[in-house]
Amino acid sequence: MASDNWKIEDSKAKTAKRIAEHAHGNQFPPRRTGQNKFMKDTGKIRVLCVDDHPVVREGIAAIINLQPDMMLAGAAATGGEALERFFELRPDVVLVDLRLPDMSGFDLIKKSKASPRTPASLC
Repeated sequence: MASDNWKIEDSKAKTAKRIAEHAHGNQFPPRRTGQNKFMKDTGKIRVLCVDDHPVVREGIAAIINLQPDMMLAGAAATGGEALERFFELRPDVVLVDLRLPDMSGFDLIKKSKASPRTPASLC
């Protein structure tokens, strides 16, 4: 039990150090970008963004593209378009708005889960 507490405290200290370095203008150390069974050959997590609002899609794209271990594989504005892109691009992660113009996000998730290769995460 005591060793578990030490691990938690050590982790908190490392996090605090990273935050302090960032606050003083130093960059965070690079993230590990190892390959796993869900990632394509690029070594990056491929994300498909599904939202009917262009501003939201652009904002999510900007955030994802800033991450060294992630990339935007594609974007879609409707459920139908998302299904086409899903089967074409085979992303690792799909971010889905629950209110789409042609179908609900829940219906989109159900249809994409029927695929033989469902992505690692549907959010």
